[in-house]
Amino acid sequence: MLRNIFNSAARPPYLPEKPLVLVSTLGDDSSRGDSHGYIGLGKAVAQKLGGEYHYVDEEVLATLYPEIKGDPLAAHLQKIGTPDIIFSRHRCDWTSQADPDKIHKLPFIIDEINENLGPWLGSRREMVAHHLTPEIYRAEGVKFTDAYPGLPRPLIAVMMADDTSFGFSQTLAARIKNFPQSTVFVCSSRRTSSGGYNTMLSSLDSAFNRIGIQDRVMLLGHDLNSGRKNRAYNPYIGLLGQSDHIIVCGSSLSIVSESVSTGKAVHVFSSVAKDEYKRSMQQGLVVAFNDAARSPLESRAISAINTTEQTAEKIARQYRRKQQKALGFWRAIGAYMMDG
Repeated sequence: MLRNIFNSAARPPYLPEKPLVLVSTLGDDSSRGDSHGYIGLGKAVAQKLGGEYHYVDEEVLATLYPEIKGDPLAAHLQKIGTPDIIFSRHRCDWTSQADPDKIHKLPFIIDEINENLGPWLGSRREMVAHHLTPEIYRAEGVKFTDAYPGLPRPLIAVMMADDTSFGFSQTLAARIKNFPQSTVFVCSSRRTSSGGYNTMLSSLDSAFNRIGIQDRVMLLGHDLNSGRKNRAYNPYIGLLGQSDHIIVCGSSLSIVSESVSTGKAVHVFSSVAKDEYKRSMQQGLVVAFNDAARSPLESRAISAINTTEQTAEKIARQYRRKQQKALGFWRAIGAYMMDG
């Protein structure tokens, strides 16, 4: 409330009274990391500018306009107005969208991949924006514990960024063999095939049986592909928040960034981990899972890292500059001097 009052009082005259920020994953996968980044950034940018946030995808439009079979997006834009800022991977879908009274208005469009949006060129470039917050972790944590009550601890989250799994099961089994009990929960992602997911589960089961710990390890999992078809509960966020250890198998800046925001150092099982996360490893945010193949699995608490706010600040500044330039050369200089 106070933030919005301040934004309104301090608003330069060249900014809209209430900028409309729209995030669209139409024609894209709403579960991909770039989509998560757009959602988090869209909300943060709207808040920083005292604006209004909207989100659309195919499911949202079908729910809002079940009677429209052609172009429900046009009806939605007619309802909410022309966006001032749009997050979308499909720039060409938006360059001609406008209200009748704003025919020449071109929205400020963000269509870059997540890695290119951050404000840093150094270590934090290894961390990207996303949509997760402490509030979301708390709410999803309740859902997770309701769906999976009383799991043996420690709870080990195995996040499959892709089908990378060769050699993982034997290493994990060796690292948890002395735990009195534990739960290993495998979660696949959009770049994981159902075959790769099933291979991971079967290889883990075999590895646990091979060294005789199958009775002390509860093995669970969620396949995103089949879960979508069945509209099943997706435990991904709740699992991240509730886990004692997080292991990311494969390569994904988004999954690692979301994992680090829980306040736990993240183990990465990947042949390129040391190249992708060199600085993050030096800072203790990321640990190469392969490097400690014979030692017990341990995770340390860290200060939760989330670059979403800083990236949103950069985008808000870029939008302000665009609005200033539209005033013309001399007025833009004056606006810049007054507004910074």
